Amino acid sequence: MVAFGFIFFVVRGCVAIQESTQVRKYVTSADSVLSDSSNAGREELQGVLKDSGGGQGMLNEEALGRVANLSERLYAQALQNDEIPPEFEDAQPYLISALGLRKEATENLAGAASSSGSGFGDALVAAVEDFRTSDSIIANHYIPAVRESLEQAGQTGDGGYLEEPRPFMDYREIDFDASSSASSGRSDPSGVHGGHIDAVTVAERQSKNVTVGRIDSKGTATDPRRARRGRRGPPGQVREDHGRQHP
Repeated sequence: MVAFGFIFFVVRGCVAIQESTQVRKYVTSADSVLSDSSNAGREELQGVLKDSGGGQGMLNEEALGRVANLSERLYAQALQNDEIPPEFEDAQPYLISALGLRKEATENLAGAASSSGSGFGDALVAAVEDFRTSDSIIANHYIPAVRESLEQAGQTGDGGYLEEPRPFMDYREIDFDASSSASSGRSDPSGVHGGHIDAVTVAERQSKNVTVGRIDSKGTATDPRRARRGRRGPPGQVREDHGRQHP
């Protein structure tokens, strides 16, 4: 009996260590993904848009394509992560939603830049709004959900591995502070604003299937890997209510 009790104690300790390691691994991985995404926006896309003055003729299409490709890889990395500890199953859909928005917005920008039409200005307006919404999802939903999970797991110290995220771009630097700020009701174009997220739906074709995650009006997140397969939709659909007053 003594030997059995000792073995049980050792096994239990090993399991606890393994779980703790998985939690830390998730946090450090999330920080890396967010840093890479933010760097793509602030260090490359922001420079491309600033140099072009918002005009299509001066755009570096190759650089835009690189940002779009990286955004797609980061989104796929988050979506296909099968090693998410149970503690973070409610937080992960927020990350996927934000990265899905950035993926779709950068792809649309790259597509508009390479087209012969005159729709780049509209694509830029829509992209900046999506970037800001992704900033809001990360700062006001994903990060708090991760920190709450760490607290419940008794590993608040691991929160130090997750730095406070920067907005995808400094929107002042691309002179996108007048019309967009007025239309969205934001006074600080570079700040991260929460608004009220009515719903977030994320979908991605994965092999022949589609993975869907949803955040309802109460902020409850559904793990996209638990959703039923076979639905088709764009990689990120977010409706954020900026105009209503909420109690």
